[in-house]
Amino acid sequence: MDLMKMAFSALLTCALVMTGCGDDDSSMEDGGTADSATDAPASEPLAGCEDGTCAFLMSNLTIPNTAMPTMVAGYDIDGMNSMAASTSCDDVEDFSNGARVGIDNGFASFATSVGAVFDLNTPLAEAFTNGDLVLIFELTGVDGATDSDVTVDVFVLDAGATGGNYDAGQEIAITGSAVASFSAALADGKLTGEASSLAININVMGSDIALTIQDAQFEADVSASGFANATLGGALNVDALVTTICAIDNEQINGLCGDDGGQVRQFLSNAADLTPNGDGTVCADLSIGLPLTAVPATRAGS
Repeated sequence: MDLMKMAFSALLTCALVMTGCGDDDSSMEDGGTADSATDAPASEPLAGCEDGTCAFLMSNLTIPNTAMPTMVAGYDIDGMNSMAASTSCDDVEDFSNGARVGIDNGFASFATSVGAVFDLNTPLAEAFTNGDLVLIFELTGVDGATDSDVTVDVFVLDAGATGGNYDAGQEIAITGSAVASFSAALADGKLTGEASSLAININVMGSDIALTIQDAQFEADVSASGFANATLGGALNVDALVTTICAIDNEQINGLCGDDGGQVRQFLSNAADLTPNGDGTVCADLSIGLPLTAVPATRAGS
């Protein structure tokens, strides 16, 4: 059991870094829907962001349970909407959420399949209980609730930076450089941003590793109360993720990797749902979608 927990915790950590663990070299390429040359006048001020800058503290993050397929968060990464019996590894668009259909979230399928052994949401809940997961979204250049040229900077702060709580309205010292920055747009308070890739350098259990999320997407309903209906999603390459996990300097995790990734590769390959091979039996990539919430915060000194 301890061996399995170590492996699954490592997998979860790698998933979480999509939300911003990294260093100054992290970047979103080809990002956003912004076009400053054609930025239309704002229809009305964005509540809580009237001065053009506002910050939000992530207050919850979960991995969806596929036992409730109509409540799985994510995006249609591959542009397919089969909603039918699977004939190929990528023909598994069996999730929908409101008006959104064809949702790809292989990581949720993976998490659900291993849930009987280890619930991946448990360490997430513990991280918030202990105040260990401190992630800030800062919006700048906001001219109103509708604005096609907004910048979103993501900061990851040291554990305890908020005093171990996630109360709305608290003043937080945002230090260091943003670990990710991307262009986004607002339409009546709905924030959307995307990029062809999100490259992040991270530290996991003392090992420096790199992670790249392809087709990265983010959206949230933004108001004075914070983020609602927010989702971070994209695609992870299975080979790269296996290499990333197996590079962690931990004897127990390395034991699970074995030859060519061992059990780690098996777990991920079973859930992979993007970029199939010629006969559709093996997919090279794994989709992911993580719902989150955030509360308004104030940058100290602002």
